[in-house]
Amino acid sequence: MNPYFRKHVLMTLDSHELFFINSIVIFTLVIFWGLYKYVFEKTVNKSIENYKKLSLSQMGAILMICILSIFSTIFVYEFDKYYNTPLINFIFSKFVSVIALIAVGIFIFKEKYSWKQIFGIILAIVGIYFVTDKE
Repeated sequence: MNPYFRKHVLMTLDSHELFFINSIVIFTLVIFWGLYKYVFEKTVNKSIENYKKLSLSQMGAILMICILSIFSTIFVYEFDKYYNTPLINFIFSKFVSVIALIAVGIFIFKEKYSWKQIFGIILAIVGIYFVTDKE
């Protein structure tokens, strides 16, 4: 339902305005969640100690996740506002996520895929193509 809600809101707002409002609401909710954890569960100090243990590469990975989240969100908002239907954009974003996941697994983590898994990936790609075909 999220793509349709986004499309509905983007009838009034520009994509950067929706991104800004969404970010403010998420920030506020995270602050309240953090205060709850601090007041009732007293786990914030333990979390801060764990944050201090992060290596430089782990901090870089977190930074990359944040940057990719921002750009992918803006990209999806732009697609929902000006281009395809929300369903096609949702399917496309999931397709890109799977391809990126496979690429990271192969090139960074040196994973090996069997022919059965590769065939399943190809079938999924063909299925997405058939679902999104506009003719």
